[in-house]
Amino acid sequence: MRKILDKKLPFHLDELRFMNLQITGKISYELVKEIHVKNQITKLALVHIKLSDEAFNLLIEAIRKSSCLRVLDLSWCERNYEDFLPFYEMLAENRKLVSINLCCNSLFDYRTKQDGSLSDDA
Repeated sequence: MRKILDKKLPFHLDELRFMNLQITGKISYELVKEIHVKNQITKLALVHIKLSDEAFNLLIEAIRKSSCLRVLDLSWCERNYEDFLPFYEMLAENRKLVSINLCCNSLFDYRTKQDGSLSDDA
């Protein structure tokens, strides 16, 4: 992975897919930083990649600033409901994305009762 990041991504890159990477938080941040700079990407897939909090926040900012991104796949990224709140706020403003895949993430607030069962709104 370090060799890929050392080469730097080309500016004319249209589609970027990373799937099932076992990377550290620091490397995930460096990866998202490269994506943030290369804002010509129209299709981005970060599938089953454990992004650090800093990397996820930077990704939200990169999506917010991108004028080209149309397709986004963040499935299996192991984020919880609270992590997605700023993401939802960004989506409310975004008029460029046409397809988003967030499957297999904890997108809703499933609160449990004291006895351990799910609340009625779950």
